[in-house]
Amino acid sequence: MEALSSLQNEVLQAWKRKPHPVRKVPYWGNRLLGVTQWERPLLVPTQPAECWWQLTTDAGLPYYINVLTRARQWEVPDGYIPTPFRYLPEKVQRGLAFLGLTP
Repeated sequence: MEALSSLQNEVLQAWKRKPHPVRKVPYWGNRLLGVTQWERPLLVPTQPAECWWQLTTDAGLPYYINVLTRARQWEVPDGYIPTPFRYLPEKVQRGLAFLGLTP
């Protein structure tokens, strides 16, 4: 595979995942290109911070699991954006299914 040019790399780095203010689901925006979209842009890798999912104990207490690292914690993760299952990246959905944590 050919290496990316500095401009291509800069454009890839400009993609940011943000929470939609009304729909409360994540979307992607690129300030250099002036575009937004619902789907993850090609070549933008899944970051561990995006893979936190909120679950609830039998007692009703929320906790968080990172599907990539399998880390679990009670505190809301830094940069956490609530993501409905259907909007999670496919490999994250597969990870949750493997762990038996699908909705």
